[in-house]
Amino acid sequence: KPRNNKLQEETANEVDVFKREIFLYDVLFKEFAKYGYETSFSPRSYYCIPEQTLVMEDIYLKGYRLPERQTVFDLDKLHCMLKSLAMYHAAGFAYERTKSKELNKPFCLGEEYYDVLEEVFFTQYRGMKGHLLDWWKTSFDTMDKLIDELPKDEEYKKVFKKLLKNST
Repeated sequence: KPRNNKLQEETANEVDVFKREIFLYDVLFKEFAKYGYETSFSPRSYYCIPEQTLVMEDIYLKGYRLPERQTVFDLDKLHCMLKSLAMYHAAGFAYERTKSKELNKPFCLGEEYYDVLEEVFFTQYRGMKGHLLDWWKTSFDTMDKLIDELPKDEEYKKVFKKLLKNST
């Protein structure tokens, strides 16, 4: 947990980010691997004490480096990030399909593990308070203003504005 930054620590605690992180790395991704699904999108978890400690693989040894804080990612890095995100979602969908067959009934990760996987940043401000709610509102206000700076594709703007409207 971020112990040197009070605001980061409060925000992380508000949204249970560490509970989710421990679940993903120490439970779910190990389940994916057990069923033979690709997990190279994630570092390995070696040891966990819930709510306290998570010992992860040192991905520095695989060449991973944190970018400078203000770095704008080039297309190759963005492609790599999107590929990893796609692999994560593909493993999740495959896992749901396999579990549905095993259980002989529909299985959905979001329903089975709702308490851990609920997406707190995209839920109608539910449970948000203080600085997190202020951040959320400011982010959407800013995006709404930036839409006019997008290329002159009016259809794109309509879709984006509708997305913003439905998200707030």
